[in-house]
Parts: sequence; structure tokens; C-alpha cells
Amino acid sequence: MKTTDFKRGNHIWFHNLGLSNESGTYGKNKWKVSTLQDIFKDLNHTSKVLDILKIDIEWMEWQSLPNMIKTGALTSAKQLLMEFHGGSVSLQMLQTLRSIYNEGYRIYWYHRNPTGKINWKFMENSPYYEVYFLKI
Repeated sequence: MKTTDFKRGNHIWFHNLGLSNESGTYGKNKWKVSTLQDIFKDLNHTSKVLDILKIDIEWMEWQSLPNMIKTGALTSAKQLLMEFHGGSVSLQMLQTLRSIYNEGYRIYWYHRNPTGKINWKFMENSPYYEVYFLKI
């Protein structure tokens, strides 16, 4: 993002920070990234319950989610709204999805994101899915 942190509403903030499986810098652009657990610590959210945690991190979900589950960072979120990026599915991706289920989350809504749609002769497909989970 080419913007600074800002407050969008009474309880909505945007932070120019990437989410990853480890804290530091990432990629050739040296983006600042942190684990979800570290972000919660930095924002003093360690004892807060989140009504909604929305994550769209352009393929980094597959690296970040196992860390979020392992560290318990997801336990405070009532709803998890994710955009998943895929194409071919790996065993690790399936295990990650199963781990979300094991944490008590259930899918209540999903749809294909048309941004990355691929058009074939008689079919349209997208490798991107927005999936909304509710913790039961």
C-alpha cells in the first residue's frame, strides 16, 4: 500500500503493515511485515475480542495462517474473512484449511472473486475465493 496508517471510522483502522509468518521485512521492496501475534502486541490488542478479522494478503495467507493457528493468534476473532489465492491445490493448503476448521471456524459464505477470472470457451473460473468463517 502506498499510504500511511489512518483511521477510517470509530472502530476501523488501516495500518500500512504486511502480515506474514515472521516479523521483519519482505521482498525486494523491503515491506514491513509482522506476525498476527506481534501485530496484536504492538497495537495492545492481546486481550481484546475481535468481532471481525478481514485478511487479504495476496498469497501470503498460505504462509501466515499456520503461524496464526500455531501461536493462538486467531482465538480472539469471532469472524474470519479471508481471500484465498490458489490455482493448483497442495497438501499443505488442505491441511491449513483443515486447521481453520479444527480451530472452530465454519464457512458461512463464499464466492469467487472475479478479479482474477480465467475465461475458457464454455467456462469461467477464478483462482481467488473470498471465504467468510464464523467461530462456533
